[in-house]
Formats: sequence, structure tokens, C-alpha cells
Amino acid sequence: MNKLLLLLTLSSSAYGQGIVNGAEESGFPATVALGAQVGEYTISACSGSLITPEVVLTAAHCGGDFPLELVLQVGVAFFGPTVDNADQIVAFSDLVVHPDYVPLEGGSGTPGADYWEGLGKNDVALLILDEAVDVQPVWFRTESLVGAAGQATVTSVGVGVTSSSGAGSGVKRSAALEVDTLTDMFLVSYSNTNSSSANVCSGDSGGPQYHTDGERWTQWAVHSWADQSC
Repeated sequence: MNKLLLLLTLSSSAYGQGIVNGAEESGFPATVALGAQVGEYTISACSGSLITPEVVLTAAHCGGDFPLELVLQVGVAFFGPTVDNADQIVAFSDLVVHPDYVPLEGGSGTPGADYWEGLGKNDVALLILDEAVDVQPVWFRTESLVGAAGQATVTSVGVGVTSSSGAGSGVKRSAALEVDTLTDMFLVSYSNTNSSSANVCSGDSGGPQYHTDGERWTQWAVHSWADQSC
């Protein structure tokens, strides 16, 4: 079976895992690492995308499965190409989880009507920053993606691991992925249709998939989940 990379389409509103076989990325300043800073140690757990100077769009499972007090007490956004040498570190003042968020239960076998039902729903959330940042946000697409499958390439950006062994976390990477199919909830990319079988992995959850029309970048999806072996 083809390995699936599933991403929530923002036009409908839905669990992801770092960029495998991608390239280190010094651009896309609106893409951030989400984690914690404990003393001299930094922890990168998820990714996100700045959509206003004070709001980060991410996956609901990156914060909604934890007590709000804990997220606000220790959680931070890291701006820059790596978490260890971040250009700016900003705390959060609030977290807003989609009211109809349904956690991932799991999926196996051949994709069909029943297969998609266990993959969660509305896995999106907003993290409100403690202060506005001087970084250009990237807006998200609000029109339907119907007709986009099979004729579009998107760029996945995240700070996750580079393999199932857990290496490479905390470094921003990107990879071009093909849009293979769409459901009402998910944008789907098969790794075997992507250059070097690019995929996402643990720590890329909540990160963006961007598309460009040649003039500007727009966010099409949020990393929701992927094959557990990346």
C-alpha cells in the first residue's frame, strides 16, 4: 500500500507527524517551531504558521490534548531556522481549539469510506502570542480545493525529525509534495509520488503546506498525520 501523507484542507477545517528527504530551510520565516524552553534546554514538539502578527495556526493535537495552564506556562514559539539558535522566542497568551475537534483513532488497510472515519476531524487550533512579532504572516486559502488534486505541487515546511529513529528535530526543513487526492477533510499526498519519497514525520504536526501562484504564497493545509514509520 502507498504510504499516505494526510493534511487538513483549510477550506473544510481536521493529526501529523518531521520533513523526511527534504532540505534545510532558511526561508519561510512565518513557519515556527512550537515547544518549550526549560533552562538552557529547548524542546521542539510541533510546527505552526504565523497567519497574523499575533496568531499562529497549528494542529489541535499540538495543544488541545494538554491542560491549557500547562501550554501557557511552558509553551513558546521559536522563530528562525533552528530552535537552538532562534531569532526570537515568544510565549503564548491563549489557545483556541476548533470546537468540533475529534482526535485521531488510527487508520489501516486500504483507504475507503470507513478508513477515513478514524483519522480525526477538525484538527486545527490557534495559538495567541504574548506579543506581536515583526514577521510577515502567510494568509491561508479560504476557497475550496476541489479540482486541485493531480495538478498542484505544495511545499511542506516543518521542524520535525528526519526519520523514524527520531533524528534531526528542531531544524526547519521543506519539501515539495504532490497533491494526489482530496477528501472533504484531507489533502492527501502519497510519498511515492514525491521527489525522493518526501514525507512528514513527528514534530511536523501543525506545520503548513504552502502553495504559490507565482506571486505569493498561500497556506493550503495543516499537517495532521502520516505513516508512523515516516
